[in-house]
Amino acid sequence: MDKESQVKLLQNIAIVGAGCVFSGANTLEQFWEQILKGEDSIRPMPMGRWGFCQGEVGNPEAPTGYQSSFIDNTQMQEILGLLNLKKAETKRLEAQTLWAAEQALSGISASDLEKSRCEFSFGCMFSLEEFDYIQFQRLNSLLKDVIPVDISQELAEIFNRYETNGFALATSIIDAIKKRFSMKGPGQLVDAACASSLAAMQIACNKLQLGKADLVLTGGLEGNMLLDSFLSFEEVGALSSDKCFPFDKKHKGLAQGEGVVVFALQRLDDAIKSNHKILGVIRSIGGSSDGKSASLFSPTAEGQLLAYSNAYSHLGSNRVDYLE
Repeated sequence: MDKESQVKLLQNIAIVGAGCVFSGANTLEQFWEQILKGEDSIRPMPMGRWGFCQGEVGNPEAPTGYQSSFIDNTQMQEILGLLNLKKAETKRLEAQTLWAAEQALSGISASDLEKSRCEFSFGCMFSLEEFDYIQFQRLNSLLKDVIPVDISQELAEIFNRYETNGFALATSIIDAIKKRFSMKGPGQLVDAACASSLAAMQIACNKLQLGKADLVLTGGLEGNMLLDSFLSFEEVGALSSDKCFPFDKKHKGLAQGEGVVVFALQRLDDAIKSNHKILGVIRSIGGSSDGKSASLFSPTAEGQLLAYSNAYSHLGSNRVDYLE
């Protein structure tokens, strides 16, 4: 395929819907209002999230001083109310994703969904917080050595149920979307570390450009706020002891957060024919890999330049007027 054909192929993806859930913001309008007001959603992580009493004194294992942008129980209750779901029926990240997806699909009729070939591509680094499968396997291994056989067999049956039905694995989120909105089609979760959502969006665009789908839900899902994650980032010196200040001399590291963004994508021509509201047009996405580099936290300049070059090469004569 020549360069001119590549440019024509890669510039016509329309964003026809969008939704989000962030700390203190259950809609795009609320999130934009936070930005305009300069509100800071990073605050001390509640110890109750990790099973410790708030302000627990004298327990050397009780963590202190961690900051994050989290979704509190009051906001979760509001989301469940909007979805008309009960807490026992869904998991945190699943509920957040369902509500973001409902926003993203609000401008698309049920008949359009039914006749569209739909696919799903989401960036997601971890399993659901309520059930970390790796920790589950470790616990299973430990229990086998210390628990009587009869009890262990009963526990094994429980383990097998979790393992086979995906009840608390992140992949169950895509199934939940299909069931709620009567959608069909394949999907995947993409783990490219901090680039997961953009990598997932690039895959989504490719599916549309190659004619494999008519509508793709894509975006990023992050809801694993386990203590182990904070400890791991702290151990490698990546976790900020204060707020997060990107590209600022005050920057001391990253601050963790949870939330969901869902975009509904169509080919631009199809979006126009369907009279769907077009929020934006994706003309190019460029990705690359560092190959052999020092670490995940030390990307090579060559790898970053390659990603930029790949993005710019698809723009043709179009120019970039604004960088953020």
